[in-house]
Amino acid sequence: MAKIKWICKNVDNCDKAFNNDGKSFEDLIGHDVASQFEPYKCEDCGKDLEKVKEPSSEIDGKKIAIIAALVVVLGGAGFGVWKIITRPPETVTSVTVTDGTPSRCPVSSHAAAPEMIFVEGGSGISSFCIGKYEITQAQWVEVMGGNPSGFTGDNRRPVDNVSWNDAQGFINRLNTLTGNKYRLPTEAEWEYAARGGAQSRGYTYSGSNNAGDVAWFGVNTTQPVGTKQPNELGIYDMSGNVWEWCSDQRGSDRALRGGGWNSNRTVTYQGGNYPDRRYNYNGFRVVHSLVESNKSAF
Repeated sequence: MAKIKWICKNVDNCDKAFNNDGKSFEDLIGHDVASQFEPYKCEDCGKDLEKVKEPSSEIDGKKIAIIAALVVVLGGAGFGVWKIITRPPETVTSVTVTDGTPSRCPVSSHAAAPEMIFVEGGSGISSFCIGKYEITQAQWVEVMGGNPSGFTGDNRRPVDNVSWNDAQGFINRLNTLTGNKYRLPTEAEWEYAARGGAQSRGYTYSGSNNAGDVAWFGVNTTQPVGTKQPNELGIYDMSGNVWEWCSDQRGSDRALRGGGWNSNRTVTYQGGNYPDRRYNYNGFRVVHSLVESNKSAF
């Protein structure tokens, strides 16, 4: 029989893991768990606890990506739903796009995992997956624990005030948490996706010839992601909101693309800055190479 554990989600600063070993949750109340009510809290650091089930010896844990939607109601006391997942890994490696073909984009049950868009290759670019949105402040806080942004008040805003080096640190930690291999896009990938990929209509900006339709600029602040029109591929904010770091290096600079709230730039405009510089108009999104289509989850 699989063992149940309550794991503290504060992975950087708290190592608490509470063995349940088949006991009812009531057996833990007043001992290891600070609150009887969801979300259950760690008594040491106050972070939410997550209920996980370790695979039994009859199941190869490496082949299990996710088990979700197991609902347990505790004794009519209003304890709510328990979300039970398996670890490792959290990754599901194939989803379906609208034409019925597998997109081969990674997904994950982790709260910070970005929603990905499949980009069919062309013009010398191999197919890949790109974040539907810029990385938000909510995702950054979930992974890194703090918010460096200059513009706060809505965690749906893109994270800003992050350097190229900061973005790499976030990606490395996100990969550890999800088991995926996210990375920054190359400039070629970024521009190909911004232009609309194989569905491009040749717009000046990402999704329109009118910047105001698709881009937040000239507004003196960032805005929640996904609140303008998407481009041909369903990707948001590739023009405006925040400049987006790319992996390419030009001299001592790292590439920045797309313009931000402070400047209106076309999909072809090439910017850049030192990799350690932080400004409140710079952020990023992630990409992922295609995953193997023969992997699956249940």
